[in-house]
Amino acid sequence: MKITEPIRFLSWEEMERIHTTAKQILEKVGVKVLSHQALDYLKDYGCKIDRENMLVRFPEEVVEISVARMRKQYSDPNRLPRKMAVRYSQIKFTSERFSVHPDFSLSTGGFCCFTTGMDGRKREAALADTR
Repeated sequence: MKITEPIRFLSWEEMERIHTTAKQILEKVGVKVLSHQALDYLKDYGCKIDRENMLVRFPEEVVEISVARMRKQYSDPNRLPRKMAVRYSQIKFTSERFSVHPDFSLSTGGFCCFTTGMDGRKREAALADTR
């Protein structure tokens, strides 16, 4: 069997649901950032900062601006590096048509084995976390 298209485990609707939920979590729950320099940077960028708890909340517009910037940089033909090694595989930063490179191997894509639950406790990540 020859693979000619990317293998997709999630539909566009499911990916959009993850994106929407991630934006809600970033805005309402936030992220703990243990660097005063990073807190200053993120405040200047438009994030809401709770210095006492070292917590950053990302308004939706900040997330969308960052995503738009990332997409633009990703497709920049002058981007360096043009590819990056990631866990026995490579990510290619081009808008070329998809192709499986000869050294293809399976990767988790950098996803965590653990997550922090809404109760603030570290626990093993589960497929249900993405639903």
